[in-house]
Amino acid sequence: MVNVIGTTTRLDHSKGQNTRVIEKAITNPESTLSSEKDSPAYLRILYLVVPHNMSDKTVLVTGASGFIASHVVQQLLETGHQVHATVQSTKNEKKIKHLLDMQTRWPGQLKLSESDLLVAGSFDAAMEGCLVVYHLASPFLIESKIRNDGAVAWLESKVAQLEPGYRV
Repeated sequence: MVNVIGTTTRLDHSKGQNTRVIEKAITNPESTLSSEKDSPAYLRILYLVVPHNMSDKTVLVTGASGFIASHVVQQLLETGHQVHATVQSTKNEKKIKHLLDMQTRWPGQLKLSESDLLVAGSFDAAMEGCLVVYHLASPFLIESKIRNDGAVAWLESKVAQLEPGYRV
């Protein structure tokens, strides 16, 4: 059985606040950040089921080059986990430098692999042997495509509504 942890985020740029909330979710999963008092508006844990005493277990973190996911990876490494981390590309070393630094700091504990949210089976190898999955990847580049395609569709619809003499 694989447990999945997911989040939705809206960052408010409070320095350190994000990291404290993530750290609490990982180090004290029983709390699950379920109360409004403990759960800031910008970070909500949608589903959190973490087995007890899992510090020696292998965990998958998707979207590891992202802000929240990279902090999750670091906290997991600090608590002794083996971490499989997925990124869009391992070729852009600037984007994953912080993860490469973590590989150096925790040798043998962090395995990076490329995965694509839009390709079926892309995460299969990374999930091998993992008990828990922190699914934090987001197809953020797709959103701009959807937004642009949506704008084009809206404009085409408006043009279609023009009287025949005014069509472009």
